[in-house]
Amino acid sequence: MKWTIAIVPALLLILVGVAMAETVYLKGGGSLEGRVLDLSEKTLTMTIEGVEGSKVEVPLSRVSDYSLFELKRARLSGDSAADHEKLGDWANERNLLAFAMDEYALAVKISGEAVTAELQKKLDDASSRCGADKLSRAQKLVSAGELVEARSYLRDILKNNPRCPSASTAREQVKVLSGRIDKERRMARERVRAEAAAESFEDGLKSVRKQIDEGDRLRQVGLFRSGSLGKAEDAFLAAIAVYEQARAVTVRAGKMPAARGREKDLLELSSAIETRLLTVYVDVGHNFIVKGNLIKANHYMGLALAIDPNDPKALALRSSIAAATANDRWGRPGR
Repeated sequence: MKWTIAIVPALLLILVGVAMAETVYLKGGGSLEGRVLDLSEKTLTMTIEGVEGSKVEVPLSRVSDYSLFELKRARLSGDSAADHEKLGDWANERNLLAFAMDEYALAVKISGEAVTAELQKKLDDASSRCGADKLSRAQKLVSAGELVEARSYLRDILKNNPRCPSASTAREQVKVLSGRIDKERRMARERVRAEAAAESFEDGLKSVRKQIDEGDRLRQVGLFRSGSLGKAEDAFLAAIAVYEQARAVTVRAGKMPAARGREKDLLELSSAIETRLLTVYVDVGHNFIVKGNLIKANHYMGLALAIDPNDPKALALRSSIAAATANDRWGRPGR
């Protein structure tokens, strides 16, 4: 959970303007945690978290474009259409298409009736490029058999780029993929029911342990893909489904006659599952905060706090959500 702890303060800085620790991701891997003191054209100056009196300069050429965008976005002064357009240009030049589109859209909204034809064209072009890029990614995922992730990209086109040329193709492919996914899920449920009916108590415990391992693997996939919110979300939700299935199998095993005298084993497994569920509920809730969907984020924070009402990470994120909903621009559900 190290990355979650580091990113939350950066999110608070964006939402409520509190200068706290930030995470700066570097090209090629690695990151620095601390507080950014200055951001110039060529370098950034920052402290290092946990090192008293530290002060380092990092060339911007070593910083990932994603981190630079977040830093620049957090430091915009006021709601200036020109500033958002300029940041959109910066993101567009670096092929951060979704970010560029968001900045242009915000600049258009702020401009109102005074919006220029040039700015509107920038928004339309960014939306078209973004939609085409997502469609290409979706098609590659379909070829790789990753249907749920592919459908996520296609739905994102329909939600955020509905007027782009790729939207009609995306709409047709969503229907096809939904049919295939539903069929696979029905078959999977049938296999689960058949396995559950045949398993003995020991088989049930082995199944739970395997499901816990699979959930752990999926959660790590989500953490590894934290730079892609859609992929991280799919992995976290898949982990939740596996952990919840493990919990259901544990409950069934506990009702078997062979469970007598094995209460300690069942309690250990149940505790392990609940701990993991709490952690991944916080993971996916944080992911929804970064995407701007505070309604879903709040839902998962509620599930986490139902397991442990005093969990500090869940409490901190719920506090962030409460602060964010006071601001209309950040309070609306987003991607």
